Amino acid sequence: MLQPPPAPPSPPNIVLPWEPFELGSVTDLVSIFIGLIVLAFTVFIALRQLKIMRKQTEMMAEQTAISKRQEAVATEQAAITKRQGEIAEVQHRILTAELSRRTDVRIIYHRQEVHHRHDFQGWNAIEFHAHNGGNKSADGFYWEVLVSDNVANVVRFLDESGMPVEGKLSYQSRTERYQKVDGHYTHKLFPYSGIEVIRVAVAPPPSSPDKLSVKWRIRGEDGMVPPAGLAEIIFERAGDGLYEVIEWKPPKHELNPQS
Repeated sequence: MLQPPPAPPSPPNIVLPWEPFELGSVTDLVSIFIGLIVLAFTVFIALRQLKIMRKQTEMMAEQTAISKRQEAVATEQAAITKRQGEIAEVQHRILTAELSRRTDVRIIYHRQEVHHRHDFQGWNAIEFHAHNGGNKSADGFYWEVLVSDNVANVVRFLDESGMPVEGKLSYQSRTERYQKVDGHYTHKLFPYSGIEVIRVAVAPPPSSPDKLSVKWRIRGEDGMVPPAGLAEIIFERAGDGLYEVIEWKPPKHELNPQS
């Protein structure tokens, strides 16, 4: 009788160093999955908030820099405004000073001498200058010097070299008739300087008058001097035979009301 085959040996009993993991119910798996999702979302939110905080910090730093730049611009604008005020004040002073500058050109008696030319031997040559007493240069002017036609036979006009200058008959009214010389000075006449314009030569005594009236006027860029009519210088013969000034009409300080 045949014997049945022997039974296979049983597997060895292997002991693991850890406890085997046993899965729980479906509920446990869902809980773990949900926990992982919540953890991941929490980490995402934390990272997002950290990024937002960093962005806010950068924006605050940028706003601080902008505020500093605005403050610097405001300071610079204040300095510019102050400088503009100073410039305006300087311009005002310059304009005021320029407007106050005026010419004051008038005819003045300068000197006289006894003429020794053979044709005017012994005549008194009275020299007249146009003088600028203002604080502004005169850019040219017109001048006139007149003597009464009643003394024309004993009075002659001479230029600066002593040569005769022909006078012109001038009527200032129906009863006022003069011998006149005039001219146009086309150069600058600087402040407090003068230029000879004419000499009035008077015959020696007894032909010459005891008193001599010389009238004049100037027309320049600042108007007429005097403003109306003619100015007058009155001379009187002194004991030495020369003429001296005894009166100005109008007085010197009234010749130009604008000066």
